[in-house]
Amino acid sequence: MLKKSAPIRFFSNSVGLVFQILTIFFTTKYLGIYQFALWGVANSLIYIFSSLNQFGYVQNIEKFFPNYDDNLKIHYFSKFFKTLILMLPIWLFILYILNTANFFEKYNAENIYIFIFLLLFTIICESLISIYNPFFITLNKSEYFDLSNLLISKIVKFFVFLYLLLNSFSVYYLLLFNLVLRSLFLMVLVIKTNNLFKSFYKTIFSVKLFSNKTENFKYNVFAYIDKTLYVSFINFLFLICTVFAENEAISHFSLVILIVNNLRPVFDSLPSLLTKR
Repeated sequence: MLKKSAPIRFFSNSVGLVFQILTIFFTTKYLGIYQFALWGVANSLIYIFSSLNQFGYVQNIEKFFPNYDDNLKIHYFSKFFKTLILMLPIWLFILYILNTANFFEKYNAENIYIFIFLLLFTIICESLISIYNPFFITLNKSEYFDLSNLLISKIVKFFVFLYLLLNSFSVYYLLLFNLVLRSLFLMVLVIKTNNLFKSFYKTIFSVKLFSNKTENFKYNVFAYIDKTLYVSFINFLFLICTVFAENEAISHFSLVILIVNNLRPVFDSLPSLLTKR
């Protein structure tokens, strides 16, 4: 199965990277300094908070789900899914605190509460997608995830963004349609899950979050901290620097951050491609 899925993952990530680079190129070309700086900050906040919001569930799924039967998989996955959604008020409060501290003031952002809600729902959406990634691997359905992601989140996104940028739409519209496309991708994954597990919707509503402790909680905590620091450290540094930097410098840093964040999936897929199985 790895012989088939690993090349597809590498291919989809590589082709997706080309479209992401093209998207970044047109974004830098058509967005002004203030808006591109805000775009970079928004993407870093989404990247960090969505990583924090998955609570080590990605590592738990990778390590333990291959040994579970289907009923146990869907039970734990439904619990994870429900937990991430219920974290929405926490991230809303944190974004509100950032706004109260005038974190977004230098970007001359209007309708700041619309901006905050776009960030909020994108964070939740991205964290849900992040747990679907290893879940589909354990189901031997990673090709479905990768190809759907390539089509919706890379190819379609490029053409939608190109249209918006060429017609001088603001960064708010980029955030809105990014959320729409990622939500569409999430819906595709949920529908596929429901086709595989007929009780998925019912399980999400009925599962009790605190009925029993997730297996190997200690492992989850340490793996979660390690993974979060690994994927988010440069984004943390970037957000700290934005407090002291001017918008032009932030725009330059944003370009680097966007490239690094988009390169990571390609390099992460290399080890599985080179593994002999």
